[in-house]
Amino acid sequence: MKKIAAACDASTPRLKNQSFHRPAYWWSVDIAELRKICHQLRRRATRAAKRSPSQDLYLKEYKQAKKTLNRAIKASKAKLWKEICDDLDNDIWSKAYQIVVKRLGKVSPEALKSPALMDNASAL
Repeated sequence: MKKIAAACDASTPRLKNQSFHRPAYWWSVDIAELRKICHQLRRRATRAAKRSPSQDLYLKEYKQAKKTLNRAIKASKAKLWKEICDDLDNDIWSKAYQIVVKRLGKVSPEALKSPALMDNASAL
């Protein structure tokens, strides 16, 4: 049985742990690095709290890192949303369309005929 497994391993490549999930439109390398730092500080604060609950130095560091991460995410979202909206004038089927369709989900054609939606659509 070991020989069969060895032959199978040698003849077929192993699949790497691939994620087919596409990152959010606002995700960046900087945000990934801030997230990594934030998680490290959270683990450090958790371990320190178990040792001596009165020490909150690590907790303050973690809260500051979390605040920095949230600010970076908000800034990235705002900047890229503005770019997407500006691009909408050139190409209506661009990333903005994909984001809106994803958020709305499947909408029946009857729901699109409501007067309120028609007014909103005509205003665009």
